[in-house]
Amino acid sequence: MRKNAKGSTGSKGAIGSKRSLGSKSSVCALLMCLTVHGCGNNQVQISGATRDRLANQKSIYDAEPVVRRGTDPSGARCVDYAAETEVSEKSLTAWRLGLAGHVDQAMNTLDDLDKKYPNMKTVSFMKGQVQEHAGHKEEALKFYKQAIVGNEFDAMEIFKLAELERETGKNAQAITDYHKLLNVSPSFAPGQLGLAKACLKDDPHSNEARQCLQQVVDGDPEGKEKSAQEALQLLQQLVSGKTDKAIAKTGKTEKAGKE
Repeated sequence: MRKNAKGSTGSKGAIGSKRSLGSKSSVCALLMCLTVHGCGNNQVQISGATRDRLANQKSIYDAEPVVRRGTDPSGARCVDYAAETEVSEKSLTAWRLGLAGHVDQAMNTLDDLDKKYPNMKTVSFMKGQVQEHAGHKEEALKFYKQAIVGNEFDAMEIFKLAELERETGKNAQAITDYHKLLNVSPSFAPGQLGLAKACLKDDPHSNEARQCLQQVVDGDPEGKEKSAQEALQLLQQLVSGKTDKAIAKTGKTEKAGKE
């Protein structure tokens, strides 16, 4: 779903999920938009055809009205469409402030939303994205962790958390969260690639890394997506026994994603 193209937000793209981004709610649509056009520094290029296909996927929550839900005191899911609309609009305003470098104003806007709608996990996720874009990775991690509480089936949020954990050296936790992600969305290529990179950091000869890379390549044999292109390069290095070069390639990719 995510082409690394400039959109209305004017920055580079990040992540989405087959399983969690099919929702038609305005908040999920907002997060889909921000994910395509600029949330954080991860860059995953996905073709327009894939984007259209993922947009038409049914959400895992499609049996019910779908939004990023809060919960009532009993723990039941509840939907407040007026709240959803306000969170969507003000989150977009906060994101634009963050893009413009007004991080404090963006966070103040989101703090106000959080006070008004304390059960809306969307707000925590957006705080994480604003902080990550600003380069405040530890702060971003804190908010991503808050966002997935109660949203254990949201692949996009788990992916963002796992990627940032890997980039900040929390490799063991990243591997755990990549596994959670792939339990939710088994064929999500950026997640498979991320897990492979994390495994290579622990073991330059990792069989799990090789399997993950092969799955990415098999899922896109023509190499149309950036994930498949990168996976093929890493796999070729592993097959040839040049594991040091494979790990070095992973490091270079990380640096490129931050520019």
